[in-house]
Amino acid sequence: MTYPQEEQVLEQGTPSPGLFLIAHGRVDVFLNVGASEKVLLANLGPACTVGEIEAIAGRDCLASCIAQPMTTLLLCPTPALFEALRNRLFVQSVADVFCDRLDGDNRGKVMDRHGTIESRLMNLLETLRDHKYTVHTSQSALADMLDCSRQSVNKALASLRRKGLVECGKNRISLLSPEEDSGAPAGGSDGVHSPC
Repeated sequence: MTYPQEEQVLEQGTPSPGLFLIAHGRVDVFLNVGASEKVLLANLGPACTVGEIEAIAGRDCLASCIAQPMTTLLLCPTPALFEALRNRLFVQSVADVFCDRLDGDNRGKVMDRHGTIESRLMNLLETLRDHKYTVHTSQSALADMLDCSRQSVNKALASLRRKGLVECGKNRISLLSPEEDSGAPAGGSDGVHSPC
């Protein structure tokens, strides 16, 4: 299904209908904290999946997912998902996604405890980036996620920009490869994993 405008596809605290595969576009994952506050957890792009963990576990969604305009999602309903879990290759693929998410969580915990603002920011940007290595959020939102001031985020971004690691625009930060002057995105063959 293609969503012509922004639409919530999974709601925190409600059951997941199955596995959603992002075929095109972007899905933003938010954690609702309190009555009106939500925290951006990830920007996911093509080939990423959402909802499968909760569908397999029979639990309510742990976060809300919002499809951005012109995003195409393919749904594998829960009964079909369990049928697919009979296939060893499918199980390995789902487990690979789980491992990547766990790895990202572990790296985030280490950064939160031992990293500088700059390294914590870079780790957060890697987590939030979409498939085009772009983060769509404000410096204020990043400061909230890092539990620091917007000025600290601004200084850290300036340092990362001088090192050729990021390029900033209004509510947009692109991760760059420091080795290339062409402005090509980082990641490619350097072993950086997708956040999905």
